[in-house]
Amino acid sequence: MISVIIPAYNAAETIQQCLNSVFNQTYKHLEVIVINDGSTDDLALALTNCQRKLTLFDQANKGAPAARNFGFKMSHGEFVIFVDADIVLKPQTLQKMLGALERDPGAAFAYSSFKWGWKKFKLWPFDYEKLRQMPYIHTT
Repeated sequence: MISVIIPAYNAAETIQQCLNSVFNQTYKHLEVIVINDGSTDDLALALTNCQRKLTLFDQANKGAPAARNFGFKMSHGEFVIFVDADIVLKPQTLQKMLGALERDPGAAFAYSSFKWGWKKFKLWPFDYEKLRQMPYIHTT
């Protein structure tokens, strides 16, 4: 099982599109955890149609890293992915990332290229020295 952990702060406008992309994954053995990090918008209302498909936790605003850590503590999956509330995953994202981890049992994590706005950030194989020069692995 993959635990999908979504920290959300004032994400009422983006959370539904994010969740739709998670629920539409080709890999279906998922646990979806949303951490409401002290939102002051209508996040709870935005989640009403899908609350049966996820686990929601509320906490005072502590920031995304604290929300991710709390979600991790509450997760049950063998694998974990952190997905920001404005991320939209392609349908095969989790299946491909899990496949990469299963093909290389010594790997501790997988990551992918991503698109931000109009620009695609095409990534390359992990390189410790390159990572020291520039942060190229995003939060997902």
